[in-house]
Amino acid sequence: MVKELEAAGYSKPEKVDKAMEKSVDQRLKDILDINTNTFNRARDVIGQTVSDAIEASLTPQELTKELKKNLFDMYQLRVNNASTIARTESAVISNGARHTLMDSAGVEYREWLSAHDDKVRDEHAEEDGHIVGMNEVFPVTHLRFPGDPEGKPELVINCRCVELLAKGPEGEE
Repeated sequence: MVKELEAAGYSKPEKVDKAMEKSVDQRLKDILDINTNTFNRARDVIGQTVSDAIEASLTPQELTKELKKNLFDMYQLRVNNASTIARTESAVISNGARHTLMDSAGVEYREWLSAHDDKVRDEHAEEDGHIVGMNEVFPVTHLRFPGDPEGKPELVINCRCVELLAKGPEGEE
């Protein structure tokens, strides 16, 4: 990204490392929330399983079997989603850092670029090519940048789009 900025005539931001660190730190805080949510979900599964076992008069052995099954099911869902989570987090971190660098370099305009294949969401295909100011959201998705963690999950999860430097709104130079 720094080379792109310099090639486009922007100076290397003085605080590149700080900008990157800020972006990554924010995602790490968000990821810690995932762990808290997982813990809370496990607590809820255990509580519901114990309540159901008491109501059904299960033996301790039967309760153990039910707890094992229900916790396995809950965690297996997490394991099955590991690739999606990894891909999404990579995009969120890299696009967030890219956005932060562009902003700290004084970039005024940026353009949405989709992956241009049959897996691209309709909203992202429609967003493709839109040019907006650095402090504006993109008009279709209302995201600050592709993979914006503040956006709706259905617009962020598995997003492979990126934002590019742009000269200005269409028709302007």
